Amino acid sequence: MARVVVLGGGVSGLAVAEHLRHDHEVTVLEASHRAGGNIATDTVGDCLAERAANGFLDNEPAMLRLVERLGLGDDLVAATPGERFIYLAPDLVPLPHKPPDMITSPILSWPAKLRAGLDLVMPRGPADESVASFVRRRLGEEPLQRLVGPMVSGVYAGDPELLSLPACFASMKAMEEEHRSLLLAARARKARDFGPPGRLHSLRAGMGSLIERLVEGVDVRLGAAVTGLRPAWTVETADGSVQADAVVATTPAWATARLLGFAPEAAAALAAIPYAPIAVSVSAYDTSTWTPPEGFGALVPRGQGVQVLGTLFTSSIFPSHAPSDRAVLRTMLGGALAPELVELGEQALNALVDRDQRALLGHVPEALERRIYRHPRGIPQYTLGHLERVDRALAVEHTHPGLFLAGAWCGGVGVKDCARTAEQTAGRVRAFLETA
Repeated sequence: MARVVVLGGGVSGLAVAEHLRHDHEVTVLEASHRAGGNIATDTVGDCLAERAANGFLDNEPAMLRLVERLGLGDDLVAATPGERFIYLAPDLVPLPHKPPDMITSPILSWPAKLRAGLDLVMPRGPADESVASFVRRRLGEEPLQRLVGPMVSGVYAGDPELLSLPACFASMKAMEEEHRSLLLAARARKARDFGPPGRLHSLRAGMGSLIERLVEGVDVRLGAAVTGLRPAWTVETADGSVQADAVVATTPAWATARLLGFAPEAAAALAAIPYAPIAVSVSAYDTSTWTPPEGFGALVPRGQGVQVLGTLFTSSIFPSHAPSDRAVLRTMLGGALAPELVELGEQALNALVDRDQRALLGHVPEALERRIYRHPRGIPQYTLGHLERVDRALAVEHTHPGLFLAGAWCGGVGVKDCARTAEQTAGRVRAFLETA
């Protein structure tokens, strides 16, 4: 059997190993002392608390295939449908369900609605431009600030002025390319709502159970930081070296870059990918004294007098993740536009969360229990030129056969995206080993 060494024990690396372990000898090397990367599930006041991803959309077949491979199909939990809100101080305003509802929604002013109609006559734009430039050009400033900006914060915790539209929202770029107008594209595609494509799902015991099942049957070596990589192929660690027929690097972009001294162009491309820090606050409350609004949660545009990126009503989204007498809020802070918040001390950060939750939701009592999770390099940022950087990085697979790259820095930052790129990467590894 060929030996494959996977660098990185996050969801990408573990998923690659799962796809290959039945036909090859696979070893996963993880620098930290637990597998899963940022993904893990804790308990807060008898409620489930996710350190990072709180679920995945069901519109990615590779993710659903992975869940079934792991025998977790019966553990899938679908999110409860509910309102999504935008916070326009001092109110939570429901996001319209259907495009025609935007006409009567107070989210945009009438001048902004009229300006958005110019999308019908706007020409196509350049191949790569920022999300902000695209939305400002096609729809105007207010839709950018009140709708798209908060959406970008919710997905990437990023700055729309810097993020690349085709890298982050390829479907929006495709709509312009195919139909010239977003409004014409929505009509042609019979767009029915403004919600995300697919329904959010989690697992009965939380996302951490995905990691627990992935590590079963896989040789995962924890505390095994890789110190060097030599073609073809020797993987060096503090405890010695490992020989491999193929190496799959799923470590973050900056970590992979450090190992590619023999491929300087790929290393430079990876090193140029920034990451946004983010903090997640998970709070549990007694529902006998307070009940949060029903719905999915609220995103916050800039300039509304609060600093959090948004709050999810976790116990409304997944009621099975909390006892009936508990409510759970999940609040995000930091990101590319306010990285300093992630460095706040615990007391200051808790005070900020309490203040902003009360601004959004009115009276909110003291939390029974709270967990703060900090991710200093949390989410890769697909900034302008990102797709070209990805192509330069992945070219190393052709110049150095037997080396493969994957991870959240390419193909999407969500768990479902990592499942897709892992499945694709495993396919490339398998094809290589069959012909080697």
